[in-house]
Amino acid sequence: MARAVRLRRESRPQTGYFQIILNSNYQVNIFEDLADIRLFLNLFYRYAVDFSVRMLGISIMDTHIHILLYADGLSPFIQKWLRDFSKKHNKRLKINGNIFISPFKSYYYGNGENVKKIIETLFYLYYNPLIEGMCEHPEDYKRCSFASHYTTISSARESRYQNNQIDYEIDSTILHSVYHTFEEFENAFFEFVKLKKQNSKNVSPTGRMSELPLSSGDRYKPYSKKSHNTDAQILEYRNSILQGRNLMDLTLKEVDFIISRLRKETFANRRQIASVMMVSYEHVRGVERKMRQ
Repeated sequence: MARAVRLRRESRPQTGYFQIILNSNYQVNIFEDLADIRLFLNLFYRYAVDFSVRMLGISIMDTHIHILLYADGLSPFIQKWLRDFSKKHNKRLKINGNIFISPFKSYYYGNGENVKKIIETLFYLYYNPLIEGMCEHPEDYKRCSFASHYTTISSARESRYQNNQIDYEIDSTILHSVYHTFEEFENAFFEFVKLKKQNSKNVSPTGRMSELPLSSGDRYKPYSKKSHNTDAQILEYRNSILQGRNLMDLTLKEVDFIISRLRKETFANRRQIASVMMVSYEHVRGVERKMRQ
């Protein structure tokens, strides 16, 4: 019998500019709150010194993260950073398991000679929350670094900038070499968005609701099946039901009861419910079967 041939994986470049995409295991929400995000970023900056890493931009979505960075020793940096974060995150929530899919995705952009590609990638990072309906302007999306590239801000932008609540340490050297003011950067970004929409097969609105806090009056209001709540809204809805209780302290019966409420009251899909309740996709399907009996 012929032996199977093991394909050798092409080695990953370790020095230069990269776009990194970190995907969560089982498409679950990565962060519960701002404290989790701050821990994630603080560990990044702590280990960045050892590997000459500079963050050029970041966009944190519910189930994945886009980062543009420069690194000298990419893989050991990512491994050390994510291992430490997972350890502290799991200890705080009293859970086990890998948070991120391994290996991580990376796209290599050389050593800075292709400035246009680096700028386009930065625009793409900020395009993600916009096209997902999480904001009308990436400056308003506190989980991305859009507002951190320019320290001089107009009075019209000041209140939104101060409400960002997350401090990003961003290297904007390349960006500033092309766009000298925020206004130039902002205009170029929306030109990029315009072209992306023109080239898209589907230019209709996403149908997602805005990321507004749920009021007490909304807690029991059935949303239209035609609309779609964001993962962050489903998480907030779950927290309103928990009323301060720890998800890990619930009985299985209580977990299933909340799953049924989320399904009936928000029309969340199975992936969203599995994510916020930290159960498997099949478990949610099982609860749905019981609901139909």
